Amino acid sequence: MEEYILDPNATQAYRRAFGTKSYMAAAVEGSRLVKNPKVAAEIAAARKAQSVRTRITADRVLKEVAGIGFADAGDLFDDDGKLLPVRKMPVLIRRAVQAIKVKKTKLYGEPGEGPTGEEEIVEVKLASKDAALGRLMKHLGLVKELAPIEVLLGYLSPDVRRQLADRLAQGELPTGNDSGGPSDRQNGE
Repeated sequence: MEEYILDPNATQAYRRAFGTKSYMAAAVEGSRLVKNPKVAAEIAAARKAQSVRTRITADRVLKEVAGIGFADAGDLFDDDGKLLPVRKMPVLIRRAVQAIKVKKTKLYGEPGEGPTGEEEIVEVKLASKDAALGRLMKHLGLVKELAPIEVLLGYLSPDVRRQLADRLAQGELPTGNDSGGPSDRQNGE
């Protein structure tokens, strides 16, 4: 359970907690364990205690991710198009800033003359809006993820798994008809 609290990937948590197992076995057993009502209750209690200790709630995390996802780069600049000092930027846009790099370069006039001045180039890197919006979409159920093929194959009987692997190795795709072979329409019959 402790491994699952650290990383809520049932397969990886199972592998770390119980030693090296095959991916498929860990996926099946990890999934079975987190569905166990007693284990699920323990996980929920541990998460709640962790949330109280750290003062990090799901709402707070969602607000932070939403702030990154909906950050407007225009909030970095004043009305004249100049970059605002960091303390003058709105808090939400500051939280979306990953890095600020300032480069100073010398400006030169005619060849042979010395430097005529200095130019400051400021580069601002924001956190990925795509990643933040993707997380929000997943949270809202707008994205459906498929289980890895190994997990799906783990639910098949060994006999069916072997037949499917043989057919795929021969370049044949299952069609869903009773015979398991190509349908009559595909053969032109």
